[in-house]
Amino acid sequence: MEAIKNGRTFVVDFLSPVNTLFFFATGILIPALDLLRPRTFLLAYATAAAVLFFLTLLVLKGLGKPRPEAISKALVTTVGICTALFALSAVASTGYPGGFLASKNEAFRDVQSSLLGIKEQNTAMTEKLDRQTAVLAAIRSGKSPDPRVELRNLGVAWDTPSFLAATDRGDLRVIELFLAGGMPFTQPGNMVGNLTVPARAVFRNAPRIVEQLELFERYGFKSTSADAVLPSPLPSWPPNLYGVAVESKNSAAAAHLSGDRESVIRYEQWKALQLAAEKKRRAGPYVL
Repeated sequence: MEAIKNGRTFVVDFLSPVNTLFFFATGILIPALDLLRPRTFLLAYATAAAVLFFLTLLVLKGLGKPRPEAISKALVTTVGICTALFALSAVASTGYPGGFLASKNEAFRDVQSSLLGIKEQNTAMTEKLDRQTAVLAAIRSGKSPDPRVELRNLGVAWDTPSFLAATDRGDLRVIELFLAGGMPFTQPGNMVGNLTVPARAVFRNAPRIVEQLELFERYGFKSTSADAVLPSPLPSWPPNLYGVAVESKNSAAAAHLSGDRESVIRYEQWKALQLAAEKKRRAGPYVL
């Protein structure tokens, strides 16, 4: 197709396919960019580019450059319509972080979620937000997720004497904070043979001893193990924590620990040997 002006011929066959291409590109790009809205703001950038292109065509058309016939009114009109569609779409999606189409159509939202992994991302963000909210709530209430900081907030020093004092008064909250913070069960240098803290509490008939033992067990202490009393057992000490409870007349702890039959048998064997040795000692050196 040709146009004739001032005796010169201009080819305008390109106008129809170019205009069609603009309309098709607009119809494809707008929903595609709206689909990507949760990840990027490309729709806004595309709109800015379209506006800039339209204004450039308009200015060149008004100036008649490179020549009036080179930029047809049909082309300017087509670009103007496409630019308007981009602008309307950008404005419509402004109030929807997930995109305008996803907010209006469930099927489109499902496709978007599958392609972009939105559900997984939202789940991770929700979990992170919940953790941050919990930390902020703890800070506002004077608490801390760090056991050592929480002990400091309570006015309790992070040291062995404070830990032992908590077991002596049966303060389960402070004991658990020490255990959660990593305080060991055995306290070197505080008792002969490094007596474990639970054994010390049993020996001293500490308050709420059963709850204390259950708390220690929850954090990994094994009440029935051979080293539950001393890391290196001594013949003069009962062979297990049950024996310490019986010897110290701590009936509550003994009842709690008597469920392990093997511990009871080992203690009875040890006790029998102790009685036999004591009987022999009292009989004198000449008794065989």
